Amino acid sequence: MPKLIFYGGVNEVGGNKVFLEDQDTRLYLDMGKSYSQRNRFFKEPFLTPRDQNDLLELGILDPLPDLFRMQAPGQVRPVDAVLLSHAHSDHADYISLIHPLIPVYLGEMSKVILDSVAATSFRTFENNWSENQFRLFQPGQHFTIGKLEVEPFPVDHAIPGSFAFILHTTAGPLVYTGDFRLHGPRADLCETFLQRAAELKPIALISEATNFCQPPLLVEEEIQGKLEGLFTASPGIVLISFWFRDFERYRTILQAAQTAGRKFVLSLKQAYFLRALERVPSSAQGASPISLEDPFLFAFVRRRGCVYGWELEMRDYLAKRGKIVSIDQIRANQSHYLFSLSDFDLPELLRLKPQPGSLYVRAMSEPFNGEMEEESDRQANWLDAFGLPSYFLHGSAHVLPHELRQAIARVQPKKLFLIHSEKPEAMARYLTGTAGEIVVPARGHPYEL
Repeated sequence: MPKLIFYGGVNEVGGNKVFLEDQDTRLYLDMGKSYSQRNRFFKEPFLTPRDQNDLLELGILDPLPDLFRMQAPGQVRPVDAVLLSHAHSDHADYISLIHPLIPVYLGEMSKVILDSVAATSFRTFENNWSENQFRLFQPGQHFTIGKLEVEPFPVDHAIPGSFAFILHTTAGPLVYTGDFRLHGPRADLCETFLQRAAELKPIALISEATNFCQPPLLVEEEIQGKLEGLFTASPGIVLISFWFRDFERYRTILQAAQTAGRKFVLSLKQAYFLRALERVPSSAQGASPISLEDPFLFAFVRRRGCVYGWELEMRDYLAKRGKIVSIDQIRANQSHYLFSLSDFDLPELLRLKPQPGSLYVRAMSEPFNGEMEEESDRQANWLDAFGLPSYFLHGSAHVLPHELRQAIARVQPKKLFLIHSEKPEAMARYLTGTAGEIVVPARGHPYEL
């Protein structure tokens, strides 16, 4: 009888690590970094784990047999694979810890994103995927892991190349949603997935349940309209923050900048990310790529002592195309620019000297833990020092509670496992009646299908 064990995503948002065993086949669904567990002991950049053993000894990781590269070989046969739903850190980063002989199955877009993150980030044991064995799958293309048939379905999420899976076990179909939403620009992808899941009458469904308390209700079209209004109304520069891997937000912001007639200035890292995605066919992205040749897209070079090879390459690529703007150019014509501002770029405000009437927009989620609140307070001090009012505009990247209830009721699984949530018990009560049995899993506990 198939067995599930949840080693992450339990009473937390992210950190997904779901073990599935069915006869001779053993695999993991995602291998994510648990920020809630890790942040109990560590804080970047100085208090960091030395190696994988630190994570194991502190209970941040479970000692999973024959999975991690630093463990001595055990008596249990190694797992057949890790199956990744998408390239967010809380689902993918800890593939860096697994033995290189264990294959990692993922979509083409996720591989490109992981490669671009690796190229532009400081390399540690927690994000070093150079030895991993990757196997790519295509949307709609069935494949097998051991004796399990897997159906991958692209779904709408904040990062391109996100997938849900239907795995055909000996007990019946098992559905894994990964992260998804039904109110995004590609909700049609989720419709195809849910239609197939409902047809199969699954034995079990493992679903994210991130949103419960006051999720933002704006959709990308509404965010774009409000951004256009702010960009047009400001007589000075507009500063904006958003998640580095949120591809749809790049598109939303760029379209608003085009309408308002502002040049959208990215960091070199953001430009590198977009250039990497340009090389992936539109069919794999679910949308046409954003071209750095766009007349409204530019980049700036951060003032720093150490310059990495990828930065030199990107700077040269953009400079040849007239796509580099200096801080002096931006300061002299502030009403013409929209400037991407990360926490690392806050000191650039001293050089930009925003004129009266300038403003800041946070186009990403609100702080949701103590460390993020501390960073937000520090950012607020910078904004106050320059007289910059702050606006918050965001739409959730995760399925909303009423959407999830409708989806579960439609699929009607015999068992529903709720993960990727800080309030799974509350969500279970809300979803009562939509599935045969609703389970809030305990970490490390086996569940038979």
